[in-house]
Amino acid sequence: MELAQLSAKELRELLDKGEASPLEAIESYIRRIESVERFIGAYLAQTLDEALKKAKSLTDENNPNSSVWGLPYALSDNICTKDILTTASSKFLENFVPVYSADAYEKLAESGAILLGKTGLDEFGMGESGCYSALGSVNNPYDSSKIPGGSASGAAAAVASSEASFSLGVDTAGSVRIPASFCGVTAFKPTYGLLSRYGIIAHSSSIDQVGVIGEGIADCALVMQAISGCDSRDSTSLRIDPMDWLQFSSGSIQGMRIGFDASAAHSAGEESRRAYESAIQAFRHLGAEIIELRLEGNIYALAASQIISCAEASSNLARFDGVRFGVRVAADSADGTVIASRTHGFGEEAKNRLLFGTFAQTEDNYGKYYEKALKARQLAKSSYESLMQQCDAFLAPTAPFAPLGRHEAIEPFSLNINTAMASLAGAPAVSFPAGIDSDGMPIGMHLSAKSLGERELFTAVSAFQESTGYHKNKPAIPRQV
Repeated sequence: MELAQLSAKELRELLDKGEASPLEAIESYIRRIESVERFIGAYLAQTLDEALKKAKSLTDENNPNSSVWGLPYALSDNICTKDILTTASSKFLENFVPVYSADAYEKLAESGAILLGKTGLDEFGMGESGCYSALGSVNNPYDSSKIPGGSASGAAAAVASSEASFSLGVDTAGSVRIPASFCGVTAFKPTYGLLSRYGIIAHSSSIDQVGVIGEGIADCALVMQAISGCDSRDSTSLRIDPMDWLQFSSGSIQGMRIGFDASAAHSAGEESRRAYESAIQAFRHLGAEIIELRLEGNIYALAASQIISCAEASSNLARFDGVRFGVRVAADSADGTVIASRTHGFGEEAKNRLLFGTFAQTEDNYGKYYEKALKARQLAKSSYESLMQQCDAFLAPTAPFAPLGRHEAIEPFSLNINTAMASLAGAPAVSFPAGIDSDGMPIGMHLSAKSLGERELFTAVSAFQESTGYHKNKPAIPRQV
């Protein structure tokens, strides 16, 4: 088997034993990218020459001194990388080369991980389909006629198609978890503040969080071991003792309390509902105590997430005006230049969200929309915290339905019905493969926990994956239309 077909954990074990070298790993991934990337379109920019140089250097050192040493990976293109093009999949930044790097990228580089390239996403992270990039959309590795999910579509597709051993994306209301579900891989969004936000292109500052995508939860643990920790450059970074992530993805879940809401099954499609019921039974069989609960306020969380994220995006992206940042389209006046630049630079989905966010913050509408959304967020957070006093983790389908066709209409934010709550609460959550539908498309389940409840999440998902093996399914590429 090619090294590129292995999980990050499996590859890391071979590197640790000296049975494979970083150079051999990179060469295998380059062959894989050359073979399948034309069908997937996961990467916006590749850094393969630099990856080869670093792999040769690491091979000569032969010093596997970190959890991600020698592992080839991908970064979503809204994570800044010094001297490497970073576009956020927008025309506005199509020529932007940062002069600084994100904290997560710096830590990976220092730990010996090897960057393969930057992956596509919905423009500035605005979208759930993976079809709103201005620089080329991403295909679902299982079926190019289906959406890959968004916004971190390329990051999930790269891992699913074995073009990276793991990847990083930015999760707002489900931006790494939805594409992971649709592409059949595992995605982890940590407690807000566990990973530094320094160097990510902000969409919604109070919700955005770096997320990790791998084949299984054990891969996510390897990455978190390398990139977690306090960062003085990020005021939201948590000042807590370091966690031993490598110990999280093992152990029994005997007696663990896992909650579920029957109404979540009713709102899901038939095949997602069957996978949900099957996952509940699997956890019960593994020794967990299954508790039926009522997750109140979910619909309010979704509405609050929509208003808050659009409002914060409107403020964060105000600097993209063709004067301070981004592509400039000259006009007869300063105001005309700003209008022309923003009209040219932003895509339709981004414009819609920015307009809505601006509308929600006007003097006449602030109290009716944004202020109420902040109150609804507090209610949703209180409801979630009350729920988590009754269980150790809460299970729901990641998305309410399987991947739709690329040309099917999607109601904005509708895919985030089961993922937005954890984001608003700043709580950790995992999406993991839990079945295959009749069309051969993956189905993901979503497990969330209380703030800093990562140990329970990793242990539960690890037990599930060891007993079911759904995360080992691979797409048959190419399956094109």
